[in-house]
Amino acid sequence: MARYCDTCGARLLADQTDCACGAVMVILTEPSLPADEPMSFDPQRRREIRTLSVFAVVAVAVVALLAFLMRPDSEAQEPAIDPAMTPDRVAAGDWSPSPPAATSAGGGGTPIVSSATATCSSPPGQDASGAMFSYDAEKVLDGRPDTAWRCDGDGSGQTLTLRFVATATVTELSVIPGFAKVDPYDGTDRYTQGRRIAVVAIGFDDGTTFQVPLDAGAGSRAPQIVRFEPRRTGSITVTVVSSVPGSPVGGKPPTDKIAISELVVG
Repeated sequence: MARYCDTCGARLLADQTDCACGAVMVILTEPSLPADEPMSFDPQRRREIRTLSVFAVVAVAVVALLAFLMRPDSEAQEPAIDPAMTPDRVAAGDWSPSPPAATSAGGGGTPIVSSATATCSSPPGQDASGAMFSYDAEKVLDGRPDTAWRCDGDGSGQTLTLRFVATATVTELSVIPGFAKVDPYDGTDRYTQGRRIAVVAIGFDDGTTFQVPLDAGAGSRAPQIVRFEPRRTGSITVTVVSSVPGSPVGGKPPTDKIAISELVVG
């Protein structure tokens, strides 16, 4: 508590009893805030602080937006094609009961297949008449659905590669994903009896690959056409991703083998 002279206004010392001017001493108290009452800001100051905060937030947002827009083009590009992609991310899968117009023996830029190789092949088989048949990769190119490349087991990870005489532009692939043969001697339906391929991965020279779901039902053995964006390549590799088991036919057990009867590039 402070003491002041009521005449000259001079502040008195703690032990001083009278003012130098001879006036009567009075006691005045300095205003103070209650201990439990927080100090308040001036309303004008509060508005200034709020305005500065808004400007700071807007400035940070603008800087972040400019940094995003000015990043290198390489960062903004789409990622490389993932092998696990379904074809509708690359090109629409389109299946048809008829083969493509362009065949492996065509000309005028149509790819001409020079060879077919595979990572596996079943040993030669025998039909009901005793005739022997081979199941090497070249069988997919002979234009006969009653012959096939065939491989023991479910085929997972096995590949079939078509190489061209020269680099060509390809836009579609026609495939029969099973052994489309009915034995002429006892009527056994090999397509129903054997495994049918449900998903394949199609790969090109540039390393891009995409997966294609196929119709693995036993009711249809027509060529299935997969159309995709034009690509320049010297080969196409078809990798078996999955297959479905066959069914007993005429009292005969299912055959645990995968097959492709025909493979045509266009």
